[in-house]
Amino acid sequence: MNISQLLKKHGKHVHTVSRDCSVVDAIEKMTLTKSGALIVMENDHPVGIFTEHDVFRCHIVDKTGLFSDMKVADVMSQNLIFASPDESSGHALNRMLNAQIHHLPVVESDKISGVLLINDIIRQHMEALNAELQYLHEYILRLQDAGND
Repeated sequence: MNISQLLKKHGKHVHTVSRDCSVVDAIEKMTLTKSGALIVMENDHPVGIFTEHDVFRCHIVDKTGLFSDMKVADVMSQNLIFASPDESSGHALNRMLNAQIHHLPVVESDKISGVLLINDIIRQHMEALNAELQYLHEYILRLQDAGND
């Protein structure tokens, strides 16, 4: 299965924030949208991602600072790893595991078309493996029945 098929299945909405947004406003938006990550935009282009992990990291780095005084641009993850719609889900999963990320923006024509969670990709792979296991089990049963005739 490729990434565009997974996006159709999961229909992930893209939640964005500007790089000038305060961390407290970004956290509020994540809470309201029930999202673990926001794509950071500048001039309609993705420039980073702000995740729950970034919230923890900025708290540890500056325990005395106020989230309302911090800007998303100062604490976001700037090395944005993204997928293309025609990329295989297996390749995307390997990249996510290697980069130790849980959110994968999908970019098409320089626009974010969705965000996949690592759980979406793992669930799809598990479903495929279970279907293959079921097929092999039925195949073995048919072979056994044929041997008994």
